[in-house]
Amino acid sequence: MSEARDNAALIHEQRTYMEQLLCGDALLEDIEDFVEAWHDAPDDSSIAAQSLEEFLGMTWDEYRLWVERPEALRFIAAAHRQKTRRSHT
Repeated sequence: MSEARDNAALIHEQRTYMEQLLCGDALLEDIEDFVEAWHDAPDDSSIAAQSLEEFLGMTWDEYRLWVERPEALRFIAAAHRQKTRRSHT
């Protein structure tokens, strides 16, 4: 993760990992930091109320694919990027 950011910053950020990735505010390799932030979130937080795939900004199928094949993350991100471009045209 970027040196200037920590898990607390991720929790207070209202955008998902995927949103931050597509905006250039996160890197592919930052996903593990987001997973850690989700696990470390206080039980009474809005983060803890979300499933991990929701917190990451993925569908269940995307999350499952990433867990089974971590190298698929770049393709999942590319699909999100393409979907975002289509919705803005």
